[in-house]
Amino acid sequence: GDYAPKSTQIQGILKGMYDAFTGDLEKANAEEAEKQKGFEDLMKTKKAELAALEATLKKQEMDEAEKTKALAESKQSLDDTKTQLEDDEAFFDATKSSCQEKASQWALRVRLRTEELHGVSTAIKILSSEKAVKTFENATSSFLQLTAVSSGAGASGERAAFAYQRLRALATKYNSLQVGQLAAMIRTTGHFTKVIHAIEKMIAILKEEQQQDIKERDICEKKQLKNKQDMEDLNFDIEKADDKIKILKNKAGELEEKIKSLEKDIEETEKEIKELVGVRTKEQTAYLKSVQDDLEAIQLIEKAIVAISRFYKSNKLPMSLAQSNEEHVKPGKPELGWKDGNYGGRTGESGGIIAILTMIKEDFENEIEEGQTQDSGSSMNFLKDKELLESGLDNAKDSLVSTKRDLADTNAKIADTEEHKGQKEKDLDVQKEIKETLTKNCAWVETHFDKREEARNAEIAGLIEAKHYLHGMQ
Repeated sequence: GDYAPKSTQIQGILKGMYDAFTGDLEKANAEEAEKQKGFEDLMKTKKAELAALEATLKKQEMDEAEKTKALAESKQSLDDTKTQLEDDEAFFDATKSSCQEKASQWALRVRLRTEELHGVSTAIKILSSEKAVKTFENATSSFLQLTAVSSGAGASGERAAFAYQRLRALATKYNSLQVGQLAAMIRTTGHFTKVIHAIEKMIAILKEEQQQDIKERDICEKKQLKNKQDMEDLNFDIEKADDKIKILKNKAGELEEKIKSLEKDIEETEKEIKELVGVRTKEQTAYLKSVQDDLEAIQLIEKAIVAISRFYKSNKLPMSLAQSNEEHVKPGKPELGWKDGNYGGRTGESGGIIAILTMIKEDFENEIEEGQTQDSGSSMNFLKDKELLESGLDNAKDSLVSTKRDLADTNAKIADTEEHKGQKEKDLDVQKEIKETLTKNCAWVETHFDKREEARNAEIAGLIEAKHYLHGMQ
């Protein structure tokens, strides 16, 4: 009689509940720890992303500032460039006007210098005439005589007089105003050293002028040569463009004719196809109508055969397909030769009729079969002819599209070539204006350069000879 406690079962249930709660708690703690770790990792990642985004934002703000600055600088540079362009254009216009003015001044200078040289030449001829020489000799003799009496000059005065005469002769020989001025200087000063220095200075000036003339001549010749070559190139380009336009227009005309021909062929082919389809439709309709008529005829013949044969089949009488030799009863007379009430029918005549109807039926059937064969052949021929025409039509349409595309390309090339030619003609007009300007500004090279060089060389030769003479007089 030991006591068995009843709470053991309850304790087991509570222990199970405790174990379940403990397991759930541990599982929840593990999940919480894992989620906390995930949260921390996520926060770390988000903070890193935030830092990267902030750095990117800062960099973009700096880039925006730099780009804004660069834009401002670019605008300022653009404004400066526009200003510089306006200044350059103004400078070019001023330079052009100045060059034109200089060219006019140079032409006037050349003309005045030519007139001056002509006047000096005329004066030298006047002063070098026999009458003038005698007059100057008398005047010189009187002057020297008076000087000798008043001043008592010696050999230096005589050398100056001889030098004067010699330089005057050289001025006449070389037609040189400079030598004439030197002669006057000797006569007034009597100092050879100063005159020799003046000669050297004059020679240097003349050589410098000669180099300047050569330089300007070379510039003119270089510009005129370039202008000539540019005009030749432009004329060649224009001529080449004309030839190309002519070829392209001929090609365009051929393409247009080809398009017209193709359109006509397409129209004719479409018409042929339509006619072919119409003919085939009529043939098909006629064939179907013929077949229908034959079938109806066959049906009627079959009905007739059935009608004739029904009597013999119903009375179980034999029917001969061959016609008998019995005499035919004349129409209108009743048959009187029968013996009893059994009527055997007109088997011979009926059999012949059925045979004829059967032959006619077979003829209709053969006609249907032959018609079907002919229709099949016609259908095949129609399809072949239609396929051939449609293939030609497709090829013609493809060729038409290709030809129209070629025509459009050709017309575009014509437009481009004409535009190119127009630009070259404008460039040629500019070169013609340049040629006129160069012809006007450089005309002195052809008309006066050689004369100026010849006169200057003669003048330099006279100065050198005068210098040598004065060196010998010292």
